[in-house]
Amino acid sequence: MVAHFYEVVTIRKKKPGETVPTASLKEGIATAQPGQVPGAVAGQRASVLVTVDAIDEANGTVSVKGPDGTVEKVKARDRRNLKKLKVGDELVVTLARAVAISLDKESPG
Repeated sequence: MVAHFYEVVTIRKKKPGETVPTASLKEGIATAQPGQVPGAVAGQRASVLVTVDAIDEANGTVSVKGPDGTVEKVKARDRRNLKKLKVGDELVVTLARAVAISLDKESPG
């Protein structure tokens, strides 16, 4: 049996006029159909809407305010992206996690 774990974080600007819940959580499980190789995938996706509170281009950071009012400072992986932001912009931050389990042939050895 082989298990793979995946974790992906995406951040995007909220589109003008787009309706986004301040926070959401989705979960699901999928299994193989009868006759297929046995396996399953379990996933979870959480999203939160944050607001840009401050931008520090010199240090490559942005401070974002969550729906509960807490402020978190985050380091940008690519400082050039900070030029695309302004204070007050709303960002959708999504964390997706999945575990895939399948039967696999034993490796020789």
